[in-house]
Amino acid sequence: MGVLGKDLFDFDRPRTHTMVRFGEREYWVEDRREGIPYGATLTALLDADVGAYQESLARLREALDSGNGYSGRLKAVKARLRELPYFNLFLRTNRGFNPAPKLEYYFQVGRDLELIQERYAWFLDEVFYNAAPEKKKGQHKQTPAERIYNNGIGAFVTGVSLGADREVDASPVRVQFAMLNAEDDSLPTELVEKMYFDRLIDFAYVELMKGIQKGFIPKRCPNCGHWFLQQPGMTYTYCERVAPGETEKTCRDIGASQSFQSKLRENEIWKLHSRAYKKYFARVRKKTMTKPEFEAWSSEAERIRDEALQDYARASTAEERAEVAASVEKKLNRV
Repeated sequence: MGVLGKDLFDFDRPRTHTMVRFGEREYWVEDRREGIPYGATLTALLDADVGAYQESLARLREALDSGNGYSGRLKAVKARLRELPYFNLFLRTNRGFNPAPKLEYYFQVGRDLELIQERYAWFLDEVFYNAAPEKKKGQHKQTPAERIYNNGIGAFVTGVSLGADREVDASPVRVQFAMLNAEDDSLPTELVEKMYFDRLIDFAYVELMKGIQKGFIPKRCPNCGHWFLQQPGMTYTYCERVAPGETEKTCRDIGASQSFQSKLRENEIWKLHSRAYKKYFARVRKKTMTKPEFEAWSSEAERIRDEALQDYARASTAEERAEVAASVEKKLNRV
């Protein structure tokens, strides 16, 4: 395939080099045809149980230190490696490690996993520190970049990557531009960046920063503690996994209920709106009010509530808040 500039031919590259083609909203690893959303692999790495891999590394180290045969221990390390996010994208294909990498490579992966789960988790928690639970109607939604800047962690984006030692320096990455579907019509027609990675942490850095540019970013669920991928335009606080101790309700279901109940406890305007809503909905059930009439009232009631919430927040004294509450109660119950 001809390209402008130098060709970077794949057939001579070491098998520890992973090729990734980055597109507009997703990327492709090696020869896989399935596109992956930005941030999806890092989310999986943050959420992964890496204990089995680290334990297999410890046993390999023991075998190496004792001078006993280590081939069986190395085989176990390789098996655990294939199960990990990122590696399971290409090690099960024909482009797996061949010839096998040096032993140090496997130990480097273990160190990279520790750095990612420690420092990237810290960085992402800081991104969402003090974030509003959900975006309100008409409220400006901060982009990930704005949150990084406003929370004072922009220094960790460039230069030294998410830490203060050379182990996590942003690495130089070879880049080539290519047409994605030049050899496969099943892929979209797209000009992509083709990059090669020697280390897991190098890929994690690029995937995270490219995702931030495009609005994809991993987020920790405050209910179950697992990580989920927040995609562009979304402002969810909770994930969609089944919540701990539940059989059907998700963390998002429980979080929404808790958030609403918190609003009712803390804000008089929400209490008044909820009380009026129940009253008028009861009329629909008793057939003293039609559904179209209720829907029209509900829409107007939301507008009244949202305007009153702003006035209530701006009120500086208890007397002013009481006046806003009395006014909104009258408006909500005028039907």
